Amino acid sequence: MFALLKFEFYLGQQANLSGLAFIGAGIATTEYAKRVEHRR
Repeated sequence: MFALLKFEFYLGQQANLSGLAFIGAGIATTEYAKRVEHRR
């Protein structure tokens, strides 16, 4: 039982990390696009 809970917690953490990475990439892309637009 405990092992199952630990595994679920691990999966939840992985999902959170990939979600944060996805959001971070989106913000970085937006910032980059703004800079490129500024240069023109």
